[in-house]
Amino acid sequence: MTTLRAAMARVAPAGLLALLVPPVEAVDEDGSPRIRGRPLSAVLVQLRARGLNLIYSSAVVLPELVVADEPQGTDPRAILDQILAPFGLQAQDAASGAILIVRAPPRVWRDPRPCHRFDSRHAGLRRRAD
Repeated sequence: MTTLRAAMARVAPAGLLALLVPPVEAVDEDGSPRIRGRPLSAVLVQLRARGLNLIYSSAVVLPELVVADEPQGTDPRAILDQILAPFGLQAQDAASGAILIVRAPPRVWRDPRPCHRFDSRHAGLRRRAD
């Protein structure tokens, strides 16, 4: 029992220290924090801190959404557009400089081939002989 107490006495301070030290955020060469692999909501908080007036609902920006690709560029608005698109979301400018995050309208697939009218004469249909 004494060895267990001694082991706990050695491990407990290290565990406490791990809780007190904030996690180190991965950064790029220029010192800006990486976005890939982070929750979308956390990235939106970061973009708010960089001056974007973002308005969104937690029903649209779900907690399980994670940014898969590192956006290109440094402009906060361009980064916003890049990170929202893969989730089917978009940013819309609103009054007073606000930016609304909403669901993007569904994409409509259009067949590039010309449309032909149906003609029963060419469908292999034959008239009944009475």
